[in-house]
Parts: sequence; C-alpha cells; structure tokens
Amino acid sequence: MSLSLLALGPTSVALLCAAITLTVTIIAIVACQAYGVVLSPIAAAAGAGLVALSSLASAQALGPALLGAALGCGLLALAVIDAHLHRLPDSITLPLIVIGLVAAWIEQADLPASQIAGAVIGYASLAVIDWLYRLVRGRDGLGLGDAKLLAAAGAWLGWRPLPAVVLVACACGGIVLIIYAMRGRRSTALSSLPFGPVLAIGIWLGFLAQRVFPDQTGI
Repeated sequence: MSLSLLALGPTSVALLCAAITLTVTIIAIVACQAYGVVLSPIAAAAGAGLVALSSLASAQALGPALLGAALGCGLLALAVIDAHLHRLPDSITLPLIVIGLVAAWIEQADLPASQIAGAVIGYASLAVIDWLYRLVRGRDGLGLGDAKLLAAAGAWLGWRPLPAVVLVACACGGIVLIIYAMRGRRSTALSSLPFGPVLAIGIWLGFLAQRVFPDQTGI
C-alpha cells in the first residue's frame, strides 16, 4: 500500500514537490538535448513545477503522485521536441505506453482490459486518419508519432476518455491557430502546426480529471 501524502505533513510534501520539480527539470532538459533541442532551465522548471504541483494535488498517495510525475515529465519532453522538430521519438512514447499498462496492471491486480483497448484504439484511430490523409493528399498528415502518443493516452487512461482527449487537443490547437492568424503568420506556418504539444495537453488534463473526478470520468 502506497504511503498517504497526508501522513507526510506540509513540510515533507513541500520538499517532495521541490524534489520532483528538480528531477523533472533535469530529465526534460537532458531528453530534449538528446535530440538537439535546447530547453531553457527557466521554461523547464516552470513546466516541471506545474507537473509536480498538479501530480501531488491530484493524488492521495505517494505512488500515484510519482507515476503522475513520470507521465508529466514524458509529456513535457515530447511537447517541446515536437514543437521544434515535428517529431515524437519512440524512445519516449513507447516507454510511456509500457509504464501506463504496467501501472494499471499492478493497480488493478488483473489484466487491464480498458487500458489495453485504449492503447490499441488510440494508435489505430490516428494511424487510419494518417493513412487516409496520405491517400487523398499524397503526403503525411498527423504522423505515426501522434498515433503512438494517443496509444500512450489509452494505456494510462483507458479507452473511454480518448474522444475527450482529442477534442481538448483540437480545441487547444484551434486557439493556437487563431493566435497565429491574428499575428499574421503565413498559411504554411499554420498548416505545419504540430499536433503533439496540444495532444500532450489533452492527455495531461484528462489524466488530472480522471484523478480528481473518477466517478464522473467513467473510468
């Protein structure tokens, strides 16, 4: 049984939050550097701080809080890399899928059918959309990296929240496009907007919603 966060006391929780923030900051910077992307320490610390605070605030025990921090760390690194390179590395997305399935298996003490179905449905749905786009337009659309990231979402959240995750991601992407258009960005820049960063936002919000409102999310 995982240690309750309430049993730690405010000082210990604050120190834990600081430790998670520092760890996520370092891992995110190193992960980005491995792909030639420079992530400033200030930006990394800001993102890591949000991950640490929301992970601790949405969890009642230490184990789930650390798992949440691991997911948030992976999503942070993926969002930054995709924003710069339009690429979602397998070295990050695939471990997220495995960790999500293993965590669900341990928590449920049984085969996590919903998470397995979520991983399959998440990948297949975007892979089919990408295939149809290439068939019609003759070039890549979303890319299989996005399909693998949605598979990771299914591995962590199960299959039910996936439509909401994609909807939130599309809404966030729409907001970004509107901001870009208001600033006079060219149409080529708008059409090449990567989906990974907004999908990462949708996954993280879905993860927090599942933690805070488990009955309402239907998981």
